[in-house]
Amino acid sequence: MRYLLVLFLLSPSIALAQPNPPPGDFPRGSPADPARGCEFWYPPELQRAGVTGTTVVSFHILVSGLVNQVAIVESSGNADLDKAALHCAAQWKYKPARRGNQPVEVTQTAKIVWQLPEVAPPSSEPAPPEN
Repeated sequence: MRYLLVLFLLSPSIALAQPNPPPGDFPRGSPADPARGCEFWYPPELQRAGVTGTTVVSFHILVSGLVNQVAIVESSGNADLDKAALHCAAQWKYKPARRGNQPVEVTQTAKIVWQLPEVAPPSSEPAPPEN
């Protein structure tokens, strides 16, 4: 089974069109873990070839918790992994951040690490005797 590590780097809004709120006035909210990881999006041919990498994406979380405006911030160096990261992040859903009692839109960043599972070394313990 292949594993994929998704790290979330929560950052304040960086969109130029939105002014940053005063410190202490804007809790960054409580983003939930995405409903599922990106394992589904890891291209099988790249897994078989042992291709790994890290893609950093930015995305806008709407007041509904849906994600849009997904963009590559830092490429993995592989166009297919980057494309998979865009598709994966576009499916995430969050609990929106709030200002007071009102949900607000924010921009976040996430690091998606495309990695193959570590292969466990064979056990050095002898097998139990058969009866």
